[in-house]
Amino acid sequence: GQWCTRVPLICFGTVEWHLPDRCLRQFGREQCIPLEVPDSQRAFHGRDGRQGTRDWPTKLKEFIAIWENRQLQDIVTPNQVG
Repeated sequence: GQWCTRVPLICFGTVEWHLPDRCLRQFGREQCIPLEVPDSQRAFHGRDGRQGTRDWPTKLKEFIAIWENRQLQDIVTPNQVG
């Protein structure tokens, strides 16, 4: 399902990662060792969008590319046993 996809969530200049591999047991899946948290360019956080660039598609193109290929980012684990 979509909930099992490790992708950046983008809202204007803010990027937050959806990291389902950190809570798989909550969804009845076998918990694996989570992957490292990707860098979401924390420089974007805390800004209100009034200053600087507003050309977000150019500035966030690497995150947009990951989102557009989100079907390749699915976390596949077996169902939890016991």
